[in-house]
Amino acid sequence: MSSDLKKQLDLARRRSARYKAAARESERLLEEKSRQLFKTNEELKDIQANLADQVKQRTAELRKANRKLQTASRHKSEFLAICSHELRTPLNAIIGLSELLLKEKPSVRQTDYLLTIQTATQSLLYMINDILDFSKIEAGKMEIAKQVFNPVEQLTQLSRLFEFQANDKSLKLQVRIDDNVPPYIESDLNRFKQIAINLISNAIKFTPTGGVRIRLTYREPLLSIRVTDTGSGIDKEKLEQIFEAFEQVSAVEGGTGLGLSITNKLCSLMGGQIICWSKANFGSVFTASIKVNQAQHTVDNRQMKQDRHQASGQQKILVAEDNLTNQKVIRSQLEALGHTVTLVDDGEQAMQTLQKQSFDLLILDNQMPVLDGINTLKAVRNSGSGIADLPVIALTANAFAGEKERFLASGFDAYLSKPVLLDELATTIGQLVQPGPECVPKKVIDETYFKKQFGENAQLITAQLVPIFIEQTEKDLRLLKQAVTTQNSQQVKITSHSIKGAAASVGAMPMCDTLTMLETSSDAAEQSDLLADIVKLFSQTRSALQHMISNGE
Repeated sequence: MSSDLKKQLDLARRRSARYKAAARESERLLEEKSRQLFKTNEELKDIQANLADQVKQRTAELRKANRKLQTASRHKSEFLAICSHELRTPLNAIIGLSELLLKEKPSVRQTDYLLTIQTATQSLLYMINDILDFSKIEAGKMEIAKQVFNPVEQLTQLSRLFEFQANDKSLKLQVRIDDNVPPYIESDLNRFKQIAINLISNAIKFTPTGGVRIRLTYREPLLSIRVTDTGSGIDKEKLEQIFEAFEQVSAVEGGTGLGLSITNKLCSLMGGQIICWSKANFGSVFTASIKVNQAQHTVDNRQMKQDRHQASGQQKILVAEDNLTNQKVIRSQLEALGHTVTLVDDGEQAMQTLQKQSFDLLILDNQMPVLDGINTLKAVRNSGSGIADLPVIALTANAFAGEKERFLASGFDAYLSKPVLLDELATTIGQLVQPGPECVPKKVIDETYFKKQFGENAQLITAQLVPIFIEQTEKDLRLLKQAVTTQNSQQVKITSHSIKGAAASVGAMPMCDTLTMLETSSDAAEQSDLLADIVKLFSQTRSALQHMISNGE
């Protein structure tokens, strides 16, 4: 074999050895990589399984946490409902009975005490409402209504509510209305009042000396309430926090710390905003704006009140209420409005009473033993008898959003939330009942009154009583004119009530009705109009009484 051939064979063997070695190395690497891939794949499977377990566990934890939150929210709502009910029940008695006492001819000092009681009680009610409103806003359940009202009249009346507090601190309270403010707007009246009350009460609360200025402005489409005070002012570092919930400028003054937070959110919900300028020891300026629509006035409020008062007449009313204090309040209020009242303790007793007697109206408290308000209403509506169409008012101490809609959807004709004001009660009844015998247009005096009251002695007593009535009423009317002219609201209430009692003693019921309206009015223009009506009615009453005496009737 030649040397060349040997070299070629040797080269081929070396190449073959290298190929085999390379193949073995490739197989080794492939096997190693396969093992690594298998291991990695197994690890990925473990991770995937573990991740699924973690997701499942986390989902279960989130569901559990969500159930806890829902339970906590439900418990909070239940707690607030209980607090609202338990607090509004005594407040209903305090406000209702003090309102009735103001109509019982109290002395000037007693009137002052009663007004102070009402002011303090209203403050408590504002605090309760703040807490409830905050809960509504947080839950996204705050609704904005649309009503037509006079913003100038409403703000003027509200400012008068704070005159007592301002005078008590020797503060000067001023109100300015820009000329371009619309006479009537469409917005949420209650929220407009709430914003104004929060700003004015805060200004008076934090102003030890000087005064508070209230200004109503309009720049389409925004209506703004600007309240300027000469109070303690707010430090710069606290200024950015004042619209946060539970933040207070001063812990000394008390309160919930929710007023400005709620006002801020209300302004936002109503298409506006609230801004504040303040400097420590120099005072503050709060400007709250809301978006409104200009509106046309279509109803005369004074005539509407008269129509409702006349329409209600004397009604026979059945009330189901289990709380003894509330029974006393509602009975006194209804009797003060001239109605006949029957009281029962629960819905079952109400149904039994309805089967035996006829009534013009039924008032049902919602939370009662044996049979509650809603179930009593169902029994009434399903009775298949004459009571099925009886007007029914729901009475409740709960004031959550949606409560009114819930009761109306259940079949109630109207809804009243405690504490119930006398005028609110009268208006609601007037909207529901049909005109009774008392609403027939009357003469200036009831000519049969003396005969009904005094029988055979009627002529003698008439001759003695009428001159006294005329002389005293002439004096009281001069005092009443002065009180209306000087806008002495306290004296207007006292004198109106006094004359009303005298007018009732001679059967001059139209005069009594008009005096009742004056006694409860807080609008200066309306008071002036009512006074003119009273003077005219007195002149007619005096002539009718003198005619009775001269004819020996």
